[in-house]
Amino acid sequence: MFELAVIEDMVHLMPAEFHKPMLDALIDVLNEKYMNKVLRELGLCIALYDVLSVGEPRLHHGSPAQHVSVEFRLVMFRPFVGEILVGTIIASTADAGLRLSVGFFDEIHVPEALLPCPCRFSTEESTWVWQGTDH
Repeated sequence: MFELAVIEDMVHLMPAEFHKPMLDALIDVLNEKYMNKVLRELGLCIALYDVLSVGEPRLHHGSPAQHVSVEFRLVMFRPFVGEILVGTIIASTADAGLRLSVGFFDEIHVPEALLPCPCRFSTEESTWVWQGTDH
């Protein structure tokens, strides 16, 4: 469910960040850029785990920022297909299915087509109901 992803990025430190120690400034910029964002093929960024390497700052013509190559690791939330997660139902609608929360992330959408069968939406209870089978 959780994985470490190694990422290399060119971080732009603006002059307003120059008063901070470089590592602190880089961590602030990385947190702003990556936390709570979904990266294609990697998952949801949960936390910056560590900084592996920091290159020499470079200045580019016409830019006030320092450009620094940084290699770092992120903690990613990436459940595999078929993985069972424990969550809380936040919303249940006939047209959108279920919206779930796992505590740190509450934007999990399960459309009707992916709900276990047999099920139906109960308008009286405003929720999805699973119909058991008699054995």
